[in-house]
Amino acid sequence: MSSWLIAAIIPQFFWTGTNYVDQFVARRYFMGHASACIAFSTFSNALFISLIYLFAPDVLDVKTIEAAAIFMTGLLYMVTLIPYIVAISENDVSTSLPIFQIIPFFTSIIAWVFLQESLSFKEIIAGIVIITGSIGMMWEFKEAKFNLKPFLLLLLACVLFSTHTVILRIFADSVKWYQVSFWILCGWLAGDIFWLIASKKARSKVIEVFKTSRGVAILWDMLQQSCDLIATSLFVIALSLAPTAAHVSLIGGIQPFMLLSSGLLFGRLFPQYFERHNIDKYLAIRYMFALVIFAGIYFLSIA
Repeated sequence: MSSWLIAAIIPQFFWTGTNYVDQFVARRYFMGHASACIAFSTFSNALFISLIYLFAPDVLDVKTIEAAAIFMTGLLYMVTLIPYIVAISENDVSTSLPIFQIIPFFTSIIAWVFLQESLSFKEIIAGIVIITGSIGMMWEFKEAKFNLKPFLLLLLACVLFSTHTVILRIFADSVKWYQVSFWILCGWLAGDIFWLIASKKARSKVIEVFKTSRGVAILWDMLQQSCDLIATSLFVIALSLAPTAAHVSLIGGIQPFMLLSSGLLFGRLFPQYFERHNIDKYLAIRYMFALVIFAGIYFLSIA
């Protein structure tokens, strides 16, 4: 198996964990306050930035233009999280996030325009198979309906994250992975601080959660940020090794299967925060679409 493929697969496990922690925190502490939920990461971001600099002070040895561009992707990443948090606070992650597999479509277009990267015909077919399986997992077969609102919210997040990915691809070869992670966090932290200063409502909610949770919410956020930092670092490494940015994005197709499988457990342990899935024919249909996703990833790996 190619090294880029391994580096692209491992982050999906960590991002699956962050998705569920995000939904738990959003519903437990920040229901209806998506921007405050994101700004709450100020504490964790500041901690991780300090730790990275402590162990790797050469994170500052980056060209100004590169640091500025990656810094801006951190701001963009923060903005991307707003529609994402709104969607998962109102809808279960296991049935909403499969739409993220449309990201490779937008990534391919943006990378083609700005980086002249393109996929072969076989790779395009494999991508279509992955996206088809992901959309199938999001369809509510029992009620014969499609979740339009989370679809539109997450569609916006997909466009923003695709832009984020292509920008990272530009600097993945010239900037070390931990330097990229550092400057992404700096951009995200700057966005957090700006929003806390600009929004009294968000600031009040963050202070309220900090007091009422007695610091427990921060521990959850630190867990989420740790997983996200590991996933992002490996994602950057994969971008530096893969043939194109779209290749790396397409590997995210395994995440819907992981989300659905994890959801079966969390729905039974914490039904107040996660949707409880019944083991029936409708669940079986979703797993069939998960197999379609895996088939697409297999064809992508041999294309």
